[in-house]
Amino acid sequence: QALNVGRSTIREAIRILVSRNVVQIMRGRGTVVTNKPGLADDPLGYQFVRDKEQLVVDLLEIRLIVEPRIAGLAAMRATDEDIVRMRALADEFEQQVAHGRQNAAKDVELHACIAQCSHNEVITSLIPIINQSIYSFSELADGRIFQDSIDTHRAVVEAIASHDAHTAETAMTRHILSNQRLIEQKLTKKST
Repeated sequence: QALNVGRSTIREAIRILVSRNVVQIMRGRGTVVTNKPGLADDPLGYQFVRDKEQLVVDLLEIRLIVEPRIAGLAAMRATDEDIVRMRALADEFEQQVAHGRQNAAKDVELHACIAQCSHNEVITSLIPIINQSIYSFSELADGRIFQDSIDTHRAVVEAIASHDAHTAETAMTRHILSNQRLIEQKLTKKST
């Protein structure tokens, strides 16, 4: 009444906001703003892809195209605060691997932090795609992959901390190629 708008208009507006992940309707609580307004957890519908192994291979190919340049931009633009946060996440990831704990969430956080260090809003909107790749990858991974990730993560982080874009891009390329090789080996063994 205060805005002189009809109920059907309000319902349609709420429906649109829900579809864009700005608000969610929670039974017993009403309509609330989401934790990540406008950002869907699975924007490209990966949960519906049947061949999860091929999805991991495909996502790694996309990451190989995109993430090295993201690391290069992060090296050029990361602030001292960004670098402290990124190093802390790398340390936490290493600790989780060393103690045999689940570490996909920390891996996701580290890669998201690297993307955020680029200080490019479009790149940060790609984070859900990178996240899905990491989660899918970790489901197929083994301990050897995690140890290799420690080494390659550290190289990426230190190159960014040194503001060396070329080395950061090279290190990220090595990281993703290493993951790609290990997954391909694992899938080849599985098929034989």
